[in-house]
Amino acid sequence: MTLCGKIKLTPECDCHSGAFLWFCVTVLTGGFLARSKAWWFLLCLFILNLIFYIGNIAAGKIVKYCSISKEVCIVFYSILIGALGISLSIYGIHLPIWIDTACSAMPFFMMGYMMHRHSNILVKNEKDRWLPLYALILLVICFVLIALVNNNLTKDTWISFRQNKFTYPTLLYLVGAMGLISIILIAKMIKHLPIVSSLGRYSIIVLVTHMPIIYFMKKILLEIGITGDKQDAICILLCILLSWAIVIPLCRKFLPKLCAQKDLISIEKYIQKQNK
Repeated sequence: MTLCGKIKLTPECDCHSGAFLWFCVTVLTGGFLARSKAWWFLLCLFILNLIFYIGNIAAGKIVKYCSISKEVCIVFYSILIGALGISLSIYGIHLPIWIDTACSAMPFFMMGYMMHRHSNILVKNEKDRWLPLYALILLVICFVLIALVNNNLTKDTWISFRQNKFTYPTLLYLVGAMGLISIILIAKMIKHLPIVSSLGRYSIIVLVTHMPIIYFMKKILLEIGITGDKQDAICILLCILLSWAIVIPLCRKFLPKLCAQKDLISIEKYIQKQNK
């Protein structure tokens, strides 16, 4: 299956080696294996990491010659890349290996980077008592924005990152950003849910294994005569959860570097030696 470790590019940037290896496999197979409904995401994520990494390096160079912060450069760069992705979407131009989708997703990637590096949203602080209010306000705004365009929604309305099609790109970013922050705030309030938290922590493993499991389970259920949407859904869900109870511990134990639990390639030690 796809290998999902991380390659440490710099102390500030890393990317999933699973996406990198999937990129290699895709090239070698002429794109045939990239047709998987789930694995395209890893390839796109790898491309997105590379585009962001280029901007990160460029920003570091620019600040040496201009009186502007690196963060401002990264934000400006990410907005430009996002605008490029939306422009490609508007004109129906599709680039290979989901480069166009990676460009469209860049503002979200930048937002996550900034929240992680330059905010306390993920750590406990004195404003946490207002989390329910903040989350509620953001969700209400999201629903209001969606309601405003609800009458204009038709079967031709698109929100598809895989195909890089967006009928309302401005709404996509506004609702996407506020919805993402509200989910983070709700998750911060809940703190821990036994099964959900585990699946979230090992989401890459879940991502690359759920489709094969569903495929084989449907074949087995069909052979033993279990049919019907409800029966299939319940049986498949139980089997998937049981299989992950086995697959996740095995990956953690024997493939930690290949399932994003440890860095696959890291240059931090090399950088430390160079700085001595």
